Amino acid sequence: MGAEAKLYLSQHSIPQLFEGLMTGLIYNRPKEPLKFLETAIAQIRANPEEELSWDMFIDKEKLEVPQTRAPFPMNREA
Repeated sequence: MGAEAKLYLSQHSIPQLFEGLMTGLIYNRPKEPLKFLETAIAQIRANPEEELSWDMFIDKEKLEVPQTRAPFPMNREA
């Protein structure tokens, strides 16, 4: 890929855009992937100042790891 192409992609945040879209598809596995992509792109167009990120189409609350009630027992006798 030429320097001009790399500059274009970088200036328009295309790698971040595709990373966010692909991550959203893989994580959500929508029954209608094209509709998901259309909605995601419409969301980006509606908020052009929002920073693009890999996790922009993932529900952050679903990413939380639940706390365990007690720590795992560790056998310190060896």
